[in-house]
Amino acid sequence: MKPLAAVVAMVVALCGLAPAAAQDPVWYVGFAAGRFWPDTSGNGPRKTLDPGAIGELRVGGRMPIGLAAEFAVGGFHVEGPMPAVDVSETQLQTLSATWFSTTFKGWHRLGSDRLRVFAGLGVAYYRFDAGLKDPPSSRRDESETDIGGHLVGGLEFDLTPRIGLGLEYRGLSIEPSDQLGGNVAEYSASGNAALLGAVWRF
Repeated sequence: MKPLAAVVAMVVALCGLAPAAAQDPVWYVGFAAGRFWPDTSGNGPRKTLDPGAIGELRVGGRMPIGLAAEFAVGGFHVEGPMPAVDVSETQLQTLSATWFSTTFKGWHRLGSDRLRVFAGLGVAYYRFDAGLKDPPSSRRDESETDIGGHLVGGLEFDLTPRIGLGLEYRGLSIEPSDQLGGNVAEYSASGNAALLGAVWRF
């Protein structure tokens, strides 16, 4: 019976049904996905970009003193119609980004051990890809790398001591310096996003 009891105890701990050590850092892995609304102000092709998908994979650590550091890889993809420039038809333009990011967060419990509010700032290394498609064009796709900042804020709710769900706002601030998409006006990769996510702590 002792080996069976040990196996049961291990399963309970892995599922997050056993209490975690209160004073230890809480390391976690997680993901988040949602909707990205690109900045459509200014001139050029950015004005016709539609909202698209955004997602991120994360690993981080949260300290009992109310601070957290998070590292992530993520990306977004948006599309929209572009008025004809050197062709007789309207084309579909695309803008995608992938990144590696570091984010520092502060968090605070809201009267419950299960509910927390958080806010933070971060920096990321981005790769952007812009192009035209539908119908095909002789214009080649363009790529660029750059560094930009972001801010985050949201709520996190613990289903168990090890499993949590989150609702997050993210604002991206980045302007590619080159004329992505060929000889058309410069794209903006700034925008706002709403994401839902989950974490598993260990």
